[in-house]
Parts: sequence; C-alpha cells; structure tokens
Amino acid sequence: MQQIHDGMDINERDFNHLVDLLIDAMNETGISHPIQNQLLARLVPLRKQIIYR
Repeated sequence: MQQIHDGMDINERDFNHLVDLLIDAMNETGISHPIQNQLLARLVPLRKQIIYR
C-alpha cells in the first residue's frame, strides 16, 4: 500500500476528505451504517501506509 501511494504526498487532510466523500457516497446509495462502519474499519489500518510523512 505504501509503495502505491509513495510520491502522492497524501496528508491527513486529504485522507480525511476521502473518508468524508466515501461516507457521503455510501449515504447517498443507502448503505446502512453498520456496513459503512465495517468498510471504514478496514480502511483505518491502512491510514499509516497511505499518509505521506
């Protein structure tokens, strides 16, 4: 995951914006909150590998 995102300079704000957009999209399509939480729980461990340091 880190190798894929290397050089993209993704910061915490960018990552949080992605999460917000993802939540909005899931809400618009009627995905239930428990399912949303399951998806977001899978995204959280990847955060450190995606955000540029």
